[in-house]
Amino acid sequence: MRMRRLASWLDFAGDCLQSLESEVDWLTVGDLLATLLHAPTAGLFTWSPRVAGSVTAFERSPEPLLPDIASRASDSHPLALHYVRTRTSGVTAIHEVETTAEGRRYVSELRAVGMDQHLWIPVPSEGRMLQVCGACRAADRFTGDEHGDAVAVQRLLVGVVKHSQAVHSWRGTPGGLSDHRLATAAEWHLTAREVLVLDLGSRGMTSAAIARALSISPRTVEKHFENTYRKLGTRDRISAVLRAQSSGVLTARRTN
Repeated sequence: MRMRRLASWLDFAGDCLQSLESEVDWLTVGDLLATLLHAPTAGLFTWSPRVAGSVTAFERSPEPLLPDIASRASDSHPLALHYVRTRTSGVTAIHEVETTAEGRRYVSELRAVGMDQHLWIPVPSEGRMLQVCGACRAADRFTGDEHGDAVAVQRLLVGVVKHSQAVHSWRGTPGGLSDHRLATAAEWHLTAREVLVLDLGSRGMTSAAIARALSISPRTVEKHFENTYRKLGTRDRISAVLRAQSSGVLTARRTN
């Protein structure tokens, strides 16, 4: 049953992992999350202690006061304060955390606009910023099944964000991503994921290190390498990297 509910998420994640776009489509994430968790509002919240946060939200029934309330979330929202204090990464609902007097006043504002039940899903961010995908609705607490679905979604989103971050880094590397290299990779029928794994391997990263960077298993990394060997007509990693470099899929790296 859960796999059926997550079918759209699996399609979304699959498309992202085969893409060399460096930005995650957070509006689509918000739309999918709102549907999955039966919430009128869902989206991305990025913040840091004592720094105003930014919200990218998908709203099915926009509330005029919500932007003002959301702008104060980093200092007042019980879940924001919880994640800053604990630095944990688990999916958490608002009723599961301790609430201060200030937090209770803030929740009363949320209740007034029909948004007092929140479920937050932490995802990787840059630097000291914190980042969550969240859904909110009125009155009804999120159920155990919904919490379980959110945990499954978190696993998918972590992989998508790590892939996006790796692609972004690759785009900023001299000799990295270009239209010509993409066209050449397509001629060899290499997917974006395979090229990315091969590029990281060409930098001397082990399968375990690549797995950590992309939040996948070492076995999955090895499977990507096996696919590149077959498509490039080689039998090992060094030969695959050399052929990819000679054909223009990857940049040859200088050695000192």
